[in-house]
Formats: sequence, C-alpha cells, structure tokens
Amino acid sequence: MDYYFRFDENGYFAEDFYASYGGENPQPPDVTDVPPPQPMYKVRWDGERWVETGGPPEPDTDALRRAKKDEIGAACNAAIYAGVEVGGRSYSLTIYDQTEIDKLAKLIEDGMTHVPYHADGELCRPYPADEFMPIAEAKDAHILLHRTYCNHVNRWIDRAGAGELGGIHYDPAMRNLPVDLAANMASLLSMFGQGGGGE
Repeated sequence: MDYYFRFDENGYFAEDFYASYGGENPQPPDVTDVPPPQPMYKVRWDGERWVETGGPPEPDTDALRRAKKDEIGAACNAAIYAGVEVGGRSYSLTIYDQTEIDKLAKLIEDGMTHVPYHADGELCRPYPADEFMPIAEAKDAHILLHRTYCNHVNRWIDRAGAGELGGIHYDPAMRNLPVDLAANMASLLSMFGQGGGGE
C-alpha cells in the first residue's frame, strides 16, 4: 500500500490515506501521490503540483490578551504574597496574613496596646502598637504599589497588538511600562506618598 492525497472538486486538499492502485483498481482522478508542502495551510492541486493559497491563521488577539492578563495577575499576587521587610524582619502577605494584620491593626486602633504576631520563621510574641502598626502600613503600601502597577500593565495589554504581547511581563522593579503609563502611575502613587515604582 502507498500513501495518497485526495483533493476536492476545487482542487483543495481533502484527506490523506493509504491505498493500492493498479490493474482493475486505477488511481482516481481526484487523488495524487505527490505530498503537499509542510507546513500546510490551504493547499490546492493545480494538476501538477500543490500550490499554497493560504497562510497561518491570524492570532486570536483577545485570547492572547486574556492569557497575558492571567499571567500578570498571577505574578502580581505572587509579588504581594512574598511580603515586606520591616525592621530587618520579613513578613509574608498571603490572603490569610493580610486578613490577620488588618484584624490586629483594628484592635490597636480600638485601644489595645499589644497584639500577638510573628515574623516569618519566628515564634509568635506580643508586638507593641508602635512596632506592629509599621507592619500594617507597609502591608498597605506594598499592596497599593503592586495592584497599581498590575492595573497599568493590564491597560498596556489592552492596547498592545498580538506581536507585542509576548514582550510584556511583570517586572518586579516596575521599570518596563511605556512612558505615558509610567508617568500616570508615578503621578497616582505620589498622591499617596509613594514613589513611582521599584522596591
């Protein structure tokens, strides 16, 4: 058996298959043993050879943008969860950590002078208010910075073409934004007493 290629009534590739032709089983007129070129998009048999009449499909830019936003969102969350350093100690900021810090900060605002907490890898201990509140403030600033940066990267994605999307990534130093978006982010953060990027 040999490998053959069938084309439709307009000459366009229809299928490939194995068959044996000869004698009482002649090769049909819509079949050739000439393989089409690879990669193959929309080839047409002209009677002597395959002719490529198409090309690679246009990229689905909307789908690429959605995937890129998912990637950026995951990187933003990871950067936030990695936490902050305050007073030479590291404090993770998972969703649980954020909730716990908010709850303890509220207790201090309501008059409690000490709250139980711990730095990463350390034993829980009483934190006086003046030691704990800088952690809560650093948490808020850290989240604001990364969420603001993530928002600006997403706006960059919204206007980027398919060919540009591959070059967009989450930069921990936050120095990769286009000039107009970087300026807008710096202006916005300055209203809240923060710098324009980088930690």
